Amino acid sequence: MLALLFACTTHRMIRLENRVLAMENTRLREAVTDCGAPADQGYATTVTPDTIREYIARAGLPAPEETGAGVFLIAVEGKNTGFRIAVQLFAREQILFVTTLDYMQLNDVDSPSSMILLLTRLAALNYEMLVGKYQLNIDSGDISLSVEQHLDDGLGYSTFEALIRHEIDTADRHFPELISIAKGEML
Repeated sequence: MLALLFACTTHRMIRLENRVLAMENTRLREAVTDCGAPADQGYATTVTPDTIREYIARAGLPAPEETGAGVFLIAVEGKNTGFRIAVQLFAREQILFVTTLDYMQLNDVDSPSSMILLLTRLAALNYEMLVGKYQLNIDSGDISLSVEQHLDDGLGYSTFEALIRHEIDTADRHFPELISIAKGEML
């Protein structure tokens, strides 16, 4: 008799567990379906110039000048200096390239000693920074800060905004030190 009682209980338990598992399975399927569509459209799986234009406006940045070929120029006025940010989409390569323009020039350097110290400081900053690198164009003498973002899986708005803000803040923060070195004030 005791064995018969346990047999019925086990069968009832299995049916109850199956119902609970079916309800949990339904809930999980609905959650997975919800994951497919972001609520605020904050992520683009395919990045186009329209995506970049929308993200720039959404970030509250000044209206960009569009030069064609996926290049957007944004005027920036920091606490320490003014410059432009160029945002360029390389669609085929799936790269977003962000760089400063009109930031610094080798012509800003007063002496060979200052140039050596400036180039050494730029190399040290590049070593210290995880995102972005200072570059020197030896043909034009332009010194810029740039960063590349791979777009293989798309681009989220929050990533774009963080990238742009980081670029602006880093360039503006380092400018006083770099210009002081260039002018020989740090020798």
